[in-house]
Amino acid sequence: IEKCSNYAVAHELVGRVHLLGGRPEAADKHFAAAIGHAPRFVRGHYHMGLSALSQRKHARAIESLSNAIRLEPAHQGALLARGQANLLHGQHEQAIVDLKTITAADNTHALAWFLLGGTYEAAGKPEERLAAFCQAASLGHKASKALCAEMQGATEP
Repeated sequence: IEKCSNYAVAHELVGRVHLLGGRPEAADKHFAAAIGHAPRFVRGHYHMGLSALSQRKHARAIESLSNAIRLEPAHQGALLARGQANLLHGQHEQAIVDLKTITAADNTHALAWFLLGGTYEAAGKPEERLAAFCQAASLGHKASKALCAEMQGATEP
């Protein structure tokens, strides 16, 4: 468990309630307060990043999620969200790095494989796209099953 003040934990929890309730601006105030009380509070940075991502503020999301990852490099949730933010921000190579970090650590992470497939598609890498979508499909990711089957049919003579 992260060592931080009770104030930081309380603000982070209230921020999560606001974020889940669809009030990201109110959530941001609490996440900022949590980080102010405990600058090394990973969950504060992580949830600030998720809030920014929900508001389509991709650069801010990347910054907050990067702070969380600097403090906890193996934080899969932060890597996944930063990969998504990088994809949406057009930074495909960085998104690929984040998502491959997850799949290297956990080859059964279907959502990371699915997002990796979408990132490869956006980056114009069709072979890698097919492999990633089919890996996600093999892990039970429903949307990937149709994509994999469609792409395999398109590549067969």
